Amino acid sequence: MNRSIWIFILAIMASSLGGSFAFLVTDALWFQASGFGDVFTRTLGAQVALGALGALIVGLGTWASGAYALSRTRNRPLRLHAELDRSPIEIMLSRPGAFDRAVRLAAILSGLLAGLVTSTWWADVLMAVYRVDFGHTDPILGLDAGFYIFTLPALHLVRQILTTTVVFSTIVGVAVYFSRGAITVVIPEQNGEMGPPELRADDGPRMHIATLVAAFLFLLGLDVHLGRFDLVTAPRPLFDGPGWTDVNVLLPLLSVHVIVLGLAGYLAFMGLSRGRLGSALTSLALVVGSFFAVEGIPGVAQSVFVTPNELSMEEPFLREHTVATRLAWDLERVEERTLTGKAQLAWEDIQSNRPTIDNVRLWDHEPLLSTFGELQEIRTQYEFGHVDNDRYMLDGELRQIMVSPRELPRDGLPDKARTWVNETLVYTHGYGVAAGPVNLANSQGLPLLFVKDLPPQVEHPELNIDQAALYYGEDMFHPVIANTGEQEFDYPTATGNAYSTYDGAGGLPISNMAVRALLAWRLGSMDVLLTGSIGPQSRALLYRQVAQRVQHIAPFLYIDADPYVVVADGRLVWVVEAYTATSRFPYSQHENGLNYQRNSVKVTIDAYDGTTTFFAVDPEEPILKAWSSVFPGMFKPLDDMSPAVRSHLRYPQTLFEIQAELFAVYHMTDPQVFYNREDEWQIPRMPTTRGISSRMEPYYTVMTLPGETEPEFILMLPFTPQSKDNLAAWMVARSDGEAFGGLRVYRFPKDSLIFGPNQVAGRINQNDAISEKLTLWNQQGSKATLGTLLVVPIEESLIYVQPLYLSASDSAIPELKRVIVAYEDRIAMEKTLDEALRAIFDERSAPLRTASDEGSGEAATEAPLVLPTGGTTAEQAHQAWLMAQQAAGRGDWTGFGEAMEALGTAIDALNLDVPAAADEDASEAGEPEPAE
Repeated sequence: MNRSIWIFILAIMASSLGGSFAFLVTDALWFQASGFGDVFTRTLGAQVALGALGALIVGLGTWASGAYALSRTRNRPLRLHAELDRSPIEIMLSRPGAFDRAVRLAAILSGLLAGLVTSTWWADVLMAVYRVDFGHTDPILGLDAGFYIFTLPALHLVRQILTTTVVFSTIVGVAVYFSRGAITVVIPEQNGEMGPPELRADDGPRMHIATLVAAFLFLLGLDVHLGRFDLVTAPRPLFDGPGWTDVNVLLPLLSVHVIVLGLAGYLAFMGLSRGRLGSALTSLALVVGSFFAVEGIPGVAQSVFVTPNELSMEEPFLREHTVATRLAWDLERVEERTLTGKAQLAWEDIQSNRPTIDNVRLWDHEPLLSTFGELQEIRTQYEFGHVDNDRYMLDGELRQIMVSPRELPRDGLPDKARTWVNETLVYTHGYGVAAGPVNLANSQGLPLLFVKDLPPQVEHPELNIDQAALYYGEDMFHPVIANTGEQEFDYPTATGNAYSTYDGAGGLPISNMAVRALLAWRLGSMDVLLTGSIGPQSRALLYRQVAQRVQHIAPFLYIDADPYVVVADGRLVWVVEAYTATSRFPYSQHENGLNYQRNSVKVTIDAYDGTTTFFAVDPEEPILKAWSSVFPGMFKPLDDMSPAVRSHLRYPQTLFEIQAELFAVYHMTDPQVFYNREDEWQIPRMPTTRGISSRMEPYYTVMTLPGETEPEFILMLPFTPQSKDNLAAWMVARSDGEAFGGLRVYRFPKDSLIFGPNQVAGRINQNDAISEKLTLWNQQGSKATLGTLLVVPIEESLIYVQPLYLSASDSAIPELKRVIVAYEDRIAMEKTLDEALRAIFDERSAPLRTASDEGSGEAATEAPLVLPTGGTTAEQAHQAWLMAQQAAGRGDWTGFGEAMEALGTAIDALNLDVPAAADEDASEAGEPEPAE
C-alpha cells in the first residue's frame, strides 16, 4: 500500500482519538468542577472495568482457539482457494510468523469490539451488584421483581459474552484449519459422476470444532432458559405477561427445549469429534424440530383450548396482571370518591369558591407566547420559547402564575452578527422572565404582567429577582465562555446597552493553556487558542441545556422533556423532573416502552451558575435506592431543598398523562368487567381550530377540591366513557403540602347525564349568538380563535370555561376579548369571566344569551345609544367612533349604523377621508375590563 495512504489513515485515526481524548479530559474536568467528580470516576471505572473484562474474555478465547489450531497445523503448507493464488493475501500469509500475527490481530480486534459493546452494559452490571428487593413476588416463577429488574439483564450479558467468545473462536479456528488444509471439502467421483461433498478433517481439528459447536448449543440452551424469565414481561394481545398458554404450554416446552439443546450439543460433539455425520445431522434435526415445536404448539393450544373459553381460562392471570400494573404504575394509591352530580350551583356557590374562580386559566400557552414574543422579547436575539404554569403566594393569596424565561439561543442573533466572538463571548445569556396571572387582561385585552421589561420591573416583592441573568435554559445548547476580556451583553437601555462580567462559579475553569488547547479541540475552534480575551479567570460553560445537563450527569435516569423555571430567594432556578423506570417489572402493562415508572428525583439547576442538585423524593424506591448505593451522597434528602423552591414542586404532567390513560382501564379490578371492558373510560378528544380531533391534555390550576377547605395547586384531567361524550369522572394530582404527590379520582354516578367537554364544545359552536360573533370577527382582516375548554369543578358540580382571542390577520398579538361559560343547559359569553358567571348564576343580572333565548337571534336589551353633540368636531368624531365600537360589541346594529353616520358627519366636517380601518373588529376594541 502506498506510504502516503498509510500516513493519511494514521492521521485520521490520530485526529479521531485526539478528539475523543479531548472530550474525555474536558468532561472529567467539568464533572469535577460541577461537584460530580465521583460520579464520573465511578461511571468511567465501571465502563473501563467491564469493557476490559469483556475484551479479555473474548480476546483470550479467540487467541486460544487460533493458537491451538496453529499448533495442530504447524507442519502443513498454506492452501488457499485457487483464485487467491499469488494474491496479496497469499503473499502476506506465506511470510514466516504471518499466521501467528494474524491470529493475534484477530484476537485483539475481536476483544476490542467485544469490549466496546460490553462497556455499554455498565449500568445493568452495577444494578446487579447493588440489587435490592422490591417486595413483590411474581405469581408464576415465585421470584422477587428485583431479580427481573436487576439480576436478569446481567445474566443475559454473561451469556452474550460467552456466546461471542465461542463464535469468534470458531471463526478463527476454522479459518486456520481451512487455510492449512487440515479441514477440506472433497467432492468424490464415482463411475464418472460427482458425489455429494464430503467434509474431511484431522482428529485434532475435529475435536476442536466439535467442542466449540457443542459449547454454542449449550449456550443457546442457556439463552432459552433465561428466556423463560422474560415471559413475565412479554407483551401479549390481551394483556402483558404470561397467560394460560404461556404457563401451561410454553413454559414446559421451553424447559424441554433446554434439555433438547443440551442433548443436541452432546450429539454434535460426539458426531463431529468422531467423524460421524449422522450424529451431527441428528443433532441439527433435534434443534430444528424443537424450535418449530416451541413456535407452533402454543399457537395451536391457544386456538383450541383458550380462545373458545378465554375469560374463564385467563381470569386468574388477568387478575395478576391488573394487580401488577396498578402496583408498577402507582395506581394502587389513587383515592376514589363519588360525586352526586346533581347539586345545583347558585351565585353564592360561585362566591364561596372565589380562589377557584380567580385562578381559572384564561391564557393558553400559544397566544401567551405570541404576546410575550411581541411585547417582551425587547431585542431580536431574545426568545420566549416556553411558558409554564406555577403558583405563588402573593399578598397572602395563592395565585396561579404563567412564567416564561427570556432566553438567548444561538440562532437568535442576526446572521451578520453571528461571529465567534458574539456567539461565544458576548451574547452568553438570557435575562429575566415575563410573568403574570393566568386570568387577567388589561383594557386592550393583553395579559397583565407582574414581572416585565428589562431590567425586570416587579409588582410583588415575592417575585423579586436579584440575579436575572440566565446562563442555563431550555434552548441554550451552545457552549459559551464567560468572564473574559469581552463585556457580556445584559439588556438594552434608553442610552445604549447594559453589560456585565460573569462572576459565578459555574462551568469549567480555563486555568492553563493545556485546558484551552483541549477545549479548542473539543469545540472545533482555533479561536479558543488565538483570542486574547480568554484568561485564567475565564470559565467554559458546557451542557447549558438543563435537561441535557441532567441526562449527562445521570444517564441512568429518565429525564422529563419539560423543565420549568422558578423565582425563589431572588434567583431563577430550573426544576427538572427525573424518573426511575424499567421495562422489566413482571406482569405489568407497557407504556412507551416502560412498565414501571416513578418520579423519584427532582433536580434543581441555578440559572446563573449552573449548580445542579439531585433530591430524592422517594429514597426508599428500590431503583433509586440501588443507585444511591452506587453513588453515595449524590441524592440529597428533600428536606435539604430550599423551602422557597420546594413550594413550587409539582406533579409532572408526563407521568400523570400515562397514569391517567392507564387508570381509565385499570380502575376496573374485576377480571370479568376488565375483560368485557364494561366500564372503560377514555380521555376526551376535542376538535382543534384546524378541525382535527386532538386528545385533551391535563392542565394545572388552583382550586379547592370537593371535600377540602383550602385552595391548592393541582393537575387535572376529565374522563368520558369509552365511545361516549358524557363525563364519567375526573382525576387530579396534588402538589401542595402534606397532600403532595397524591392522586384522586372523582366519579359521577352512571345513572345521570353530566355533559362532557366534547358535548359542551359542540353546544358552544352551535350557539347562534356565539357563531354570529365568530363569523363576524373572522372577516375584514381579523381572526377569532377559541382557546382551551377548561373543566372547572365547583362543589359537586362542573362549569366549563373557554376564552376567545381576537387578533388582526397581520398581527401576532392575540387579545383576550370574550370568556364563554357553560353550565348544564346554559351558555353565556361576556367580556370577563365574572360577567359570564353572573349572566348564568346571578338572577339579578340580564345575560346576553341563555338557553331560553339561544336560538332567537335577538339582541339583549341595552341602554339607548346617546350620540355625541358637545365638544369640538374632533372630539365628536372620537366619541362617535367609541359609540360604534360599543354598539357593535353588543350586537346593536341599529346603534352601530347611527354612530357610524355621526362619525362620517364629523369627519366630513374635518375634511378628512373615512379610514378604511372601520372593519368589524373595530367593534371589539372598546374598553374591555380586566378578565377576572
